[in-house]
Amino acid sequence: MSRNDAALGDNHTFDPTIFNTFINSFGDATETSFASASAARYSRVVAARYEHELENKGFMYALKQYVLSYGETGLVLAVLGDPKEGKVPLEYLKVLFRKQFLTCFEDSRLTTIIGEERLPYNEGWRPIDTAIKQSDINHMIFGLIEANEHKETEAVDISVATMFALRTVVRNILPSYCSIM
Repeated sequence: MSRNDAALGDNHTFDPTIFNTFINSFGDATETSFASASAARYSRVVAARYEHELENKGFMYALKQYVLSYGETGLVLAVLGDPKEGKVPLEYLKVLFRKQFLTCFEDSRLTTIIGEERLPYNEGWRPIDTAIKQSDINHMIFGLIEANEHKETEAVDISVATMFALRTVVRNILPSYCSIM
C-alpha cells in the first residue's frame, strides 16, 4: 500500500508515489468498503507486476503472497475500522501510512522534519473493545476476495505462479533430499 517491493530496492521506506496512487484509487469516497479496498489492493499488485517487468525483475505472486496480501489489507481494515464491514475512514489510512514532511526554520537553518506514522487517535479512531480474532481476519479476507472484480484473473495468476514455484522446488530442492530422484 505504501512501500516498494524488496526486489526493486527499498521496501521499508514510505513511498509517496505508491501511496498516493493507492489512496487515489478510492476516488471521491471518504471511507473504504470491501469492494474499494479490494480494488485498491489488486491495483497495487498489478502495478507491482508492471514495475517488475520494466526492471526485468522476477515477480512472484503465488498462493503465499495472495493470502498475505489479502490478510494485510484485512488486518488494516479490522484494526482501523469495523472488523465486520470493512469500512475505514480514508483519513485514518492517510494518517497511518503517510509520513509528514514539514519544512521549518530551526536555529536559523532550514530543516525538514519527518513526522512519524501513527494511529489516527486525534482524528477519532479508538481501539475496539474486543480482541480481533483469526475468525475476524478470515471474514475480512473472504469479504475482500468476494468483492474483487478480478478474482478470476487473479486466481489464474496465482495458480500459474504457484505451479512455477512448485516446479522450482521439485527441480532444485527436492533432489538433494531424495535419493530416489
